[in-house]
Amino acid sequence: MHGISIFPGMGYLLEDNLKYMEEASRRGFTRVFTSLHIPEAGGTLEYEAAAIAEKAASLGMELTPDVSKGYMKRMESLGLGIHALRLDFGFSPEEIAELSNSERYKIQLNASVLDEESMDMLLSLGLDPQNVEVCHNYYPRRDTGISWDFMRKRNDYFHSIGMKTMAFIPSLSGRRGPLFEGLPTVEAHRDIPPLVSAQHLMKGGTDLVLFGDAIASIDELDSLSGIRPDVARLPIRLSANDSEATTYLSGIHHNRLDPAEYVIRSEESRMIKKSQVSPANCINRNAYSVTIDNNGYGRYEGELQIVKKDLPADPRVNILGSSREGRLLIDMLGPGDAFEFHILKDRM
Repeated sequence: MHGISIFPGMGYLLEDNLKYMEEASRRGFTRVFTSLHIPEAGGTLEYEAAAIAEKAASLGMELTPDVSKGYMKRMESLGLGIHALRLDFGFSPEEIAELSNSERYKIQLNASVLDEESMDMLLSLGLDPQNVEVCHNYYPRRDTGISWDFMRKRNDYFHSIGMKTMAFIPSLSGRRGPLFEGLPTVEAHRDIPPLVSAQHLMKGGTDLVLFGDAIASIDELDSLSGIRPDVARLPIRLSANDSEATTYLSGIHHNRLDPAEYVIRSEESRMIKKSQVSPANCINRNAYSVTIDNNGYGRYEGELQIVKKDLPADPRVNILGSSREGRLLIDMLGPGDAFEFHILKDRM
């Protein structure tokens, strides 16, 4: 499914890291990324790395440590059980090609900097593509993440040569030091809910999504459980009565095959209306508001919409809440596309 990151030697209690791995595994997360050469890491790094590797093995999670050339021999002496070794700085093309033929583990290359010319050279040197994974970088410094379009083009290339791709999303609640600015691959994801950034990566051809930060909250882990590429799961902050709004929002909706220019229209909503919709919260419809037509709209009563541009208040239209945090996904919804709602705990 997806993955998490664990950072030994970075001030997180070992028992908290191990518990986090258990919680993630329980929710279907299958990968663990870690780094063994962070400059700020303390002296407990190697002891904690060994415990993390042991825990990953017991949970059936695949461990991928990130290492530099200077740390390679030390890492091998630890005898960690690993799935793949992510090669950071210091490795020559010849060394990368040689390591790709290892029978002990796969190697993982940085998809954000590996272009077609570099890959052609590695293949000419004997790189075994069947033993290679590609994973984009994460960017701790604000404003330095790559664009979604750049990532998508790189992903398209790697798919064309039979390689699956991975990338990182940040946590909003458990950001890693020393900057605490989040660890995204795509800069646009730095301050949006992981539920959205994960799906946005998937729509850009990313096969496996990893939390870059440690430790993501339980709510964040839960929000990713069961997401799928064919149904957009949109976060919504409610402004209406919970029980009524949940009734209108539940289930899977489809944008009409004749899509409106200004709104997303749910095909199913009018057919599943169970009771009269009385006027309530008939205020200005800001972009990405989620609305339902009330009984003043005649045969349109019960139609659920997501507004794509600012529209004025209408006494026939109730505001249920806002999905503004899901705008990256909403803007990609086309004719017939499926979507569902994930209700956030905080209100508007």
